[in-house]
Amino acid sequence: MRYQIYWQPQTKLHELQGAQVDFQAVDAVYYHNDFLPSGQVIATWTDKRNYFFDKALADLPHLRPGQSYRSQLDVDQGDSMRAYLSFSFFDKENQLVDQCYQNTDSFALTVPSHYDHYRIELLSAGRGSFTFHQLTLTEENEGFLLAGDQQLTENLGAYLDRTYQRSTRTLTVIFAEPRLKQLDYPRTFVPDQQQAVLYCSTDLVHCRAYQTDALQTYISQVKKEVKAKALRFVGYGFLSAATALYYQELFEGATVCLPAPDLLAMPASYEHLPGDLQTHFKQQAALLAAADWPQVQIIKDHSLAANPSPVGLTHPNQALLRHLPAPEQPNSLQKRKRARPGQKQRLRDFFKK
Repeated sequence: MRYQIYWQPQTKLHELQGAQVDFQAVDAVYYHNDFLPSGQVIATWTDKRNYFFDKALADLPHLRPGQSYRSQLDVDQGDSMRAYLSFSFFDKENQLVDQCYQNTDSFALTVPSHYDHYRIELLSAGRGSFTFHQLTLTEENEGFLLAGDQQLTENLGAYLDRTYQRSTRTLTVIFAEPRLKQLDYPRTFVPDQQQAVLYCSTDLVHCRAYQTDALQTYISQVKKEVKAKALRFVGYGFLSAATALYYQELFEGATVCLPAPDLLAMPASYEHLPGDLQTHFKQQAALLAAADWPQVQIIKDHSLAANPSPVGLTHPNQALLRHLPAPEQPNSLQKRKRARPGQKQRLRDFFKK
């Protein structure tokens, strides 16, 4: 699992006198200060906050005690000002247990075996400016997000689950719904699929990484490797569902398995994203609108069907995957062609505009 920490407007800031802070994008914050002495704290993130007291939620994920992590700091350092990090771990009495500093791009961090909460501070060295992009924390393992997975691009990973008893000839490809602060594979929610399952994952800021030649090539490679005769693409949120439809068009005879259309509304906060991401979201909405829904296999959430709730969730509904049906035996290629007449041409016409 990889955690991503961004400098956001709600992040606690210090030493603002004489400072210029420009939130250029989700992953680009420009900071300038000609009067700040070295060693001063600029911003703070913590995993422990009382909402009723602080009127804010925790900024950081809980780290596993005793686990080793790789901290990657992505900052465009200035000529006369550099940014570095401080990691402070505390016990239940708020007494300092351990502290370490990161003044390089990459840093190996071991979490104390006994700690209650921790804090990350962004500090200055010199005066001038820098641009903060993101901080990532990844558990140390022999893969990208977990042991045995593949890193296809800088922000795109894929994991092939081989723990199956093959009784079908369909490879299921599940796209994790991109999230802002966390990147992982939704493996724990998926029931036995009776065939290999390929999980793909990227994050919200880099969600366009899903539609790359590298992933298309890897899916073809895995299909041959597991000797599958057909492909089924699965999405359970707005972006993952659109991605499933995108790859259905690239692979002849592939099927898709998605939630009902009314569960795939565009996120309300998308207009706060950079312009290029807003354009991408609109393109994905067009993919969903052009889908031949009578031919889509719907994931039915039986636990909610009998008691619908008007409460909207702020995170992707991974629990839907618990009701993901096992793939059917692939039909003949000719039958699959007849099942979606005209759908490809409609999408080609749309993207030519």
